[in-house]
Amino acid sequence: MKLIGRTPILLGPNIRQKYVDRYPVALPDPRADADAPRVAHPEVWSALQTVAGRRMDGYEFYLALKRGRPAHDGIDGLVGLQRDELAKLARRLTAWFDTLIDQPAEDPTTHTGNTAWDPARLEHRFSVAAGASGGAEKVLTAQEYPGGTLDWHAFSVDPAGPLGGAAPPPAPLNRTVFPAPVRFSGMPLPRWWAVEDGRTNFAAVRPDSTDLARLVFLEFALVYSNDWFQLPCDLPTGTVASIRGLAVTDVFGRKLWITPAGAGDDADWQRWSMFTLDTIGDASVPADTDLLLPSSVPKVAEGPVLEEVVLVRDESANMVWGVEQTVRLPTGEPRRGSEVAAEILAHRLALHPPAVPPPAAAPVRYEAMNTVPENWIPFVPVHVPGQNRQIRLQRAAMLGAVDGEPVPARTALLREGFDQGRAYFVHEEEVPQTGTGITSSFNRTRWSDGRVSLWLATHRRTGRGEASSGLAFDFLEDTTPPPGAAG
Repeated sequence: MKLIGRTPILLGPNIRQKYVDRYPVALPDPRADADAPRVAHPEVWSALQTVAGRRMDGYEFYLALKRGRPAHDGIDGLVGLQRDELAKLARRLTAWFDTLIDQPAEDPTTHTGNTAWDPARLEHRFSVAAGASGGAEKVLTAQEYPGGTLDWHAFSVDPAGPLGGAAPPPAPLNRTVFPAPVRFSGMPLPRWWAVEDGRTNFAAVRPDSTDLARLVFLEFALVYSNDWFQLPCDLPTGTVASIRGLAVTDVFGRKLWITPAGAGDDADWQRWSMFTLDTIGDASVPADTDLLLPSSVPKVAEGPVLEEVVLVRDESANMVWGVEQTVRLPTGEPRRGSEVAAEILAHRLALHPPAVPPPAAAPVRYEAMNTVPENWIPFVPVHVPGQNRQIRLQRAAMLGAVDGEPVPARTALLREGFDQGRAYFVHEEEVPQTGTGITSSFNRTRWSDGRVSLWLATHRRTGRGEASSGLAFDFLEDTTPPPGAAG
């Protein structure tokens, strides 16, 4: 008997084993080449031997429940009351897992997540919408978000159609505030012949002729600092605020209406503004002066890197390589990619020992091509459909040193579309001369209401330059034994 909630449910002694058999953790075959990635590593092989036949695959059970399969599907020997209680527990299980890890919604056709990651651009692309006046929607799109801290500068105003579902905007607010002068350390005093604090010495700043940011800062601090005021205005996160104007009342009782700075044409290069959004496209449209406060958190705890891929250019081989520096083992733990590739190669060589080559009949031997480490995945240039000059990078594969079969990628970052039989293309401009790196790790944070959020994040960074794989074609290898070698 097993207690489920407050209701005693009688389960037969073999019901648990039926669930283990229905959603098994398969034990790999040490003699099969397909199971080499799960057998070549001792820690993985011992872990699978421990749980195979004794524990069920909980994630497969969760996916089956999410796709509408009943909890008792394929399990015989249950009565109606037991099935009802198991259905309630299945709903609790899926709700608990959905609140534990934030996952993108699954496409019911392909059973893949609708993620914001664009594998062809190696960055995130997504859109959000906010309600605007007149029942319209304001769409904001992040076209090139590499990961990390999300802030207002990642978004642009998208003139495309509405997304739908945005709440209507609240009623306009009128606030009466008293401006306060901007103060900072080392600011020139407004009175003549006043002794200023020397802790901040602007005279010691030595900007270069091209250091425009520093020159603008000095001009503000030394010339126009007493012309700036600050007005307190608290806004909730996740909002787009539009300032219609300021009604300024001076000491004489006169009122002046001041419109937001930065207004004009969005494409006007002489327009100056701060913390404003640009508009996608080259059309002549009015500049957007709204202020965006995205829903983000100040601190995110980032876990260890689970997958790391570096895309580098190899000018000697005239191709791009995706070097899998960190891969995930079948148990989910990270491991150095070169070590994983070496252990799998050693296991396959033990299964298929290479034939002993015949004695050399000549002092040199012709080699058509040498080999590269199996954690180096090649990307070859191909023409863009309908273009004669523009190219893109297509994922290819090197032949294995043991069986001569193509070596697939082991990271989810480079395995895009492989299991579905689709080719994977990357835009050439996404891999500059310095290369680019991509990492995946779990992130954890708390929201303002205390709720814990956990998700798998992908972050792109700048690479460290070119690399050489050592790939060579059509060369001669010396077969003369060294002096003193056994004949």
